Amino acid sequence: YTIILTNSYFYDSIFTLKLYKDKMMKISKEKQVKVKKKILACAIELISNNGYKKTSMSKIAKKAKIGEATIYNYFPTKEHILFEYYYELQLQTKAILLKTKEFHTFSLKEQLQLLINTQLELLANNRTFVLEIYEEIFYKTFTHPAMDKGNKELILMIKELFDMATEANEIQEMVFSNTILNLSSDYIFGVIYYWIQDESENYDNTTLMIDKSLEIIYTVLQSGLIN
Repeated sequence: YTIILTNSYFYDSIFTLKLYKDKMMKISKEKQVKVKKKILACAIELISNNGYKKTSMSKIAKKAKIGEATIYNYFPTKEHILFEYYYELQLQTKAILLKTKEFHTFSLKEQLQLLINTQLELLANNRTFVLEIYEEIFYKTFTHPAMDKGNKELILMIKELFDMATEANEIQEMVFSNTILNLSSDYIFGVIYYWIQDESENYDNTTLMIDKSLEIIYTVLQSGLIN
């Protein structure tokens, strides 16, 4: 009887300890996410005000109120902060699309247009920051392996839209789907680059370019010409 009680207490203790560790890990993970977001927000503010080259990792760490060594646990280089910003852009875009009423009833063209416009609106909130970093992304780090996380998220969003359009017989199933998905991702990246260079009032030239180019893309996809 004593042995049974002892064993019961032992297993209860193990179970309690496991629950405690799980809870602590959850808190720790939530804290890490919170710190990461804070670092990103501080980096955006500093780079917007002082420029990319004049903003060091130590200045970002000081602004975020963390140790200079600690920041490298989250971002090994300053460039990785840019990759995280691009990744967060995709997550925010997806969240907005999911909350859009009757989004599933939109045509593929309308869905793609909303995706692009959503990204541009989010970027517009930090346009000064984007203008500071775009050369770094477009000319130096676009092919960096760490950019894959953001690119994969974007391609996954596009794939889901294409799959829905295919199931609804809106477009034909594509033989070269992976190639088309990558090209679609490059197209959106190209639109962002065009928007960065656009000096027209209210970015009217970008709006016109999106309308015209999406019309061509949509027509081609519907025709099955790609296959």
